[in-house]
Amino acid sequence: MTRLEKKFRRIAQKLTYLEFQAGLSDDISLSLDDLFSDGKPAQRSDLFLGKFSRDGIALIIKRFGFDQLLRRRGLGKLEITVDTNDPYRHILRIYHNAQHTPDHLVCEFVTHQDVLRAKDSLKFGYEFGAIKVLNIEWMTLQNPSLEFLPTRPALPGQRFPGLGIGD
Repeated sequence: MTRLEKKFRRIAQKLTYLEFQAGLSDDISLSLDDLFSDGKPAQRSDLFLGKFSRDGIALIIKRFGFDQLLRRRGLGKLEITVDTNDPYRHILRIYHNAQHTPDHLVCEFVTHQDVLRAKDSLKFGYEFGAIKVLNIEWMTLQNPSLEFLPTRPALPGQRFPGLGIGD
């Protein structure tokens, strides 16, 4: 495990479920329709992946130090948007300079939760249950304040250079 992985693991272990949902309305009145749909518990549509509020995501970004890292790259006044209109496909976007335009998009994360079931041919005599997985459909991490260099040209479909924050 790298030093960075150890650091991030320590930070993640200190985060609480309550912090993930920071900033939610204090209105906790519920109806039976809120609780159940077709006999299954209904997910809160305003939470990213059913767990994270917009403020909770901002807190996570701050705790892991990504806000400082982005500021050092000239990307300030970050604003987070969460689109959960489609219950099966959630979109998280981070913009800089408080402008919600494609020219200010720093991060776009399109994902959904899924269930993975092992095929019979893969079981090798073992019994596997369903495994919950996070299916990432699309992820963009870019720095719209930079231009491409002749030595590092754009890849097909790429609008801006990457953030360079991968490990």
